[in-house]
Amino acid sequence: MKRWLIALSVLFLLTGCAKSVSNETISNPDRNIVKNSYLEQKVEILDHHTRYTNGLLEAMVQLHNKTKDFQDLEYRFIWLDSDGFVAEKEPWQPLTLNGLETTQVNSIAHTPNATDFKFEIRQKQ
Repeated sequence: MKRWLIALSVLFLLTGCAKSVSNETISNPDRNIVKNSYLEQKVEILDHHTRYTNGLLEAMVQLHNKTKDFQDLEYRFIWLDSDGFVAEKEPWQPLTLNGLETTQVNSIAHTPNATDFKFEIRQKQ
Protein backbone atom coordinates (compact mmCIF):
# COMPACT_ATOMS: atom_id res chain seq x y z
CA MET A 1 0.00 0.00 0.00
CA LYS A 2 2.85 2.38 0.89
CA ARG A 3 4.52 1.66 -2.45
CA TRP A 4 1.33 2.64 -4.29
CA LEU A 5 1.07 5.88 -2.36
CA ILE A 6 4.73 6.71 -3.02
CA ALA A 7 4.39 5.88 -6.73
CA LEU A 8 1.21 7.95 -6.97
CA SER A 9 2.88 10.89 -5.17
CA VAL A 10 5.86 10.74 -7.54
CA LEU A 11 3.51 10.62 -10.53
CA PHE A 12 1.66 13.73 -9.32
CA LEU A 13 4.96 15.48 -8.64
CA LEU A 14 6.26 14.70 -12.12
CA THR A 15 2.99 15.74 -13.72
CA GLY A 16 3.14 19.06 -11.89
CA CYS A 17 6.66 19.70 -13.21
CA ALA A 18 5.84 18.84 -16.83
CA LYS A 19 6.43 21.58 -19.39
CA SER A 20 3.19 23.05 -20.69
CA VAL A 21 2.62 23.16 -24.43
CA SER A 22 0.60 25.70 -26.37
CA ASN A 23 -1.60 23.14 -28.14
CA GLU A 24 -3.47 21.18 -25.52
CA THR A 25 -6.86 19.92 -24.50
CA ILE A 26 -8.57 22.01 -21.86
CA SER A 27 -8.17 20.16 -18.56
CA ASN A 28 -11.57 21.11 -17.16
CA PRO A 29 -13.99 20.99 -20.09
CA ASP A 30 -17.05 22.23 -18.21
CA ARG A 31 -15.49 25.56 -17.27
CA ASN A 32 -15.44 26.71 -20.89
CA ILE A 33 -18.93 25.69 -21.97
CA VAL A 34 -22.02 27.62 -20.92
CA LYS A 35 -24.64 24.91 -20.70
CA ASN A 36 -28.29 25.15 -21.63
CA SER A 37 -30.39 22.32 -20.15
CA TYR A 38 -32.85 22.37 -23.07
CA LEU A 39 -30.09 22.12 -25.68
CA GLU A 40 -28.13 19.50 -23.72
CA GLN A 41 -30.79 16.99 -24.71
CA LYS A 42 -30.25 17.82 -28.39
CA VAL A 43 -26.67 19.00 -28.90
CA GLU A 44 -23.56 17.49 -27.36
CA ILE A 45 -20.14 19.08 -27.01
CA LEU A 46 -17.79 16.28 -28.04
CA ASP A 47 -14.44 18.02 -27.66
CA HIS A 48 -12.66 21.34 -27.50
CA HIS A 49 -9.06 22.49 -27.76
CA THR A 50 -7.04 25.68 -27.63
CA ARG A 51 -3.75 26.76 -29.14
CA TYR A 52 -1.88 29.96 -29.87
CA THR A 53 -1.68 31.14 -33.47
CA ASN A 54 0.62 34.12 -34.11
CA GLY A 55 0.37 35.06 -30.43
CA LEU A 56 -3.44 34.96 -30.35
CA LEU A 57 -5.55 32.33 -28.58
CA GLU A 58 -7.51 30.07 -30.94
CA ALA A 59 -10.31 27.78 -29.76
CA MET A 60 -12.08 24.86 -31.44
CA VAL A 61 -15.33 23.28 -30.23
CA GLN A 62 -16.75 20.08 -31.74
CA LEU A 63 -20.55 19.73 -31.64
CA HIS A 64 -22.88 16.82 -32.37
CA ASN A 65 -26.63 16.92 -33.05
CA LYS A 66 -28.03 13.99 -31.04
CA THR A 67 -31.40 14.14 -32.80
CA LYS A 68 -32.55 13.29 -36.32
CA ASP A 69 -34.02 16.80 -36.66
CA PHE A 70 -32.06 19.85 -37.82
CA GLN A 71 -31.15 22.38 -35.14
CA ASP A 72 -31.12 26.12 -35.90
CA LEU A 73 -28.60 27.53 -33.45
CA GLU A 74 -26.40 30.50 -32.64
CA TYR A 75 -23.02 30.41 -30.91
CA ARG A 76 -20.32 32.79 -29.78
CA PHE A 77 -16.94 32.82 -28.13
CA ILE A 78 -16.23 35.07 -25.18
CA TRP A 79 -12.52 35.70 -24.67
CA LEU A 80 -11.24 36.11 -21.11
CA ASP A 81 -8.05 37.70 -19.82
CA SER A 82 -5.73 36.13 -17.23
CA ASP A 83 -7.88 37.52 -14.39
CA GLY A 84 -11.05 35.93 -15.80
CA PHE A 85 -12.54 39.20 -17.02
CA VAL A 86 -14.08 39.56 -20.47
CA ALA A 87 -11.47 40.80 -22.92
CA GLU A 88 -13.67 40.44 -26.00
CA LYS A 89 -17.19 39.21 -26.70
CA GLU A 90 -17.94 38.06 -30.24
CA PRO A 91 -21.35 38.57 -31.86
CA TRP A 92 -23.69 35.60 -32.18
CA GLN A 93 -22.99 33.47 -35.27
CA PRO A 94 -25.66 31.30 -36.99
CA LEU A 95 -25.17 27.54 -37.10
CA THR A 96 -27.48 24.89 -38.55
CA LEU A 97 -26.84 21.27 -37.61
CA ASN A 98 -28.51 18.60 -39.70
CA GLY A 99 -29.81 15.45 -38.03
CA LEU A 100 -27.01 13.46 -36.35
CA GLU A 101 -24.40 15.82 -37.86
CA THR A 102 -21.06 16.46 -36.19
CA THR A 103 -19.20 19.69 -36.92
CA GLN A 104 -16.62 21.96 -35.40
CA VAL A 105 -16.49 25.70 -34.98
CA ASN A 106 -13.35 27.71 -34.29
CA SER A 107 -12.41 31.26 -33.64
CA ILE A 108 -9.32 33.33 -32.90
CA ALA A 109 -9.27 36.08 -30.31
CA HIS A 110 -8.51 39.53 -31.67
CA THR A 111 -6.61 40.56 -28.55
CA PRO A 112 -3.35 39.09 -27.23
CA ASN A 113 -4.75 39.61 -23.71
CA ALA A 114 -7.08 36.62 -24.17
CA THR A 115 -5.85 33.60 -22.21
CA ASP A 116 -9.07 31.61 -21.92
CA PHE A 117 -12.55 31.45 -23.41
CA LYS A 118 -16.20 30.63 -22.81
CA PHE A 119 -18.38 29.10 -25.52
CA GLU A 120 -22.11 29.88 -25.56
CA ILE A 121 -24.74 28.21 -27.72
CA ARG A 122 -28.48 28.81 -27.93
CA GLN A 123 -31.53 28.27 -30.13
CA LYS A 124 -31.61 30.77 -33.01
CA GLN A 125 -33.46 33.94 -32.02
